Amino acid sequence: MVGMGARILSGAVVGKDSYIDAGAVVGAGVVVGGGSLWTGNPAKELRKLTVDEMSFLRNQAGVYAELAG
Repeated sequence: MVGMGARILSGAVVGKDSYIDAGAVVGAGVVVGGGSLWTGNPAKELRKLTVDEMSFLRNQAGVYAELAG
């Protein structure tokens, strides 16, 4: 999930079940590991997400997709 206003620069890779915080800037070529929370400019890993948080984010992505369609 990528928060509002976040920027993912060219060549960056965001792993499964990760969250990029609103306004964060993930630099070019940075690899964001799966299941982690990244924030800041430049973005850095703040912490690993819990299983419950990852489940919530997966659910929210489905809700957003449904609302967009």
